[in-house]
This record gives sequence, structure tokens and C-alpha cells, in this order.
Amino acid sequence: ASIEVYNMGGSKVMDIDNLMENHIDISNLDNGLYIIRIVSGNETKNVKLEVK
Repeated sequence: ASIEVYNMGGSKVMDIDNLMENHIDISNLDNGLYIIRIVSGNETKNVKLEVK
């Protein structure tokens, strides 16, 4: 699986290819809303995340 994290301005702020763990470190993200795009095989899921 791969993970892409976008801020609400549409800029990619994180990109992880070949994710082997079941968690990602978001401690470096500023407070705000983000869209997380998870791609696994031919499936894609977008999840909204609020960092406080």
C-alpha cells in the first residue's frame, strides 16, 4: 500500500511508498485538515484527518 497526505490547499505534504507498518508518523504535520489517500492494488480510499 502507499499513502499520500494532502493539505486542504491540495499540496502533497507526505508520500509513503510500500507501507509495511500499520501506522504512519504525523507528528510533523501542522494543525489543520488533511486528506489521506490510501492506494492498495487497484483500490483507492480517501480519508479526511484533522490534526489538533
